[in-house]
Amino acid sequence: SPGEKKLVRIFIGHSNDVDNERKECILQIGKVNKSHKNLFLEYVNWHDDVVHSNFPNYKRIQDAINSKLKSCQVAIFIFKSRLGQYTLEEFEFATNKKKRIFVFNKKRITAANRSKSSYKKLERFINRLNDVVLYEPFNTMADFKHSVYTNLNLYLSEKYGPRPNSARRLPK
Repeated sequence: SPGEKKLVRIFIGHSNDVDNERKECILQIGKVNKSHKNLFLEYVNWHDDVVHSNFPNYKRIQDAINSKLKSCQVAIFIFKSRLGQYTLEEFEFATNKKKRIFVFNKKRITAANRSKSSYKKLERFINRLNDVVLYEPFNTMADFKHSVYTNLNLYLSEKYGPRPNSARRLPK
């Protein structure tokens, strides 16, 4: 019916080294949400959406997190210096469930981090993405904010129609 907003759930997957980027991603989702009056964007991540307790109906905690991801239409993954085991599992789960996936990868990291085996594992993963995801590298927080905002807006406009406040009138 007119006036009803379409719910779009957006999962945020990340390793523990990108907490500032995770918080910024949530802010950018909020900004995009304000510009799409026909949509209601809801972010989902384990920090805020999974009760910090046990899960009697699941064998593992990650299964409870994956059930949250299953209900999302979009998955955003943020990487910097490592690829966590569970973040990789979330990525594979989202891929198998045919979710729209966005990957943001911080390019500028310290030489010490670059030499760690955890970074080499991430680098191998990112290099494999070339065939399946157009990922977005970023160097600064400003780059990251711009990339999240721009890519999410573009996708939502393509999938759900242009932002109502940006529709152009055709000349008479």
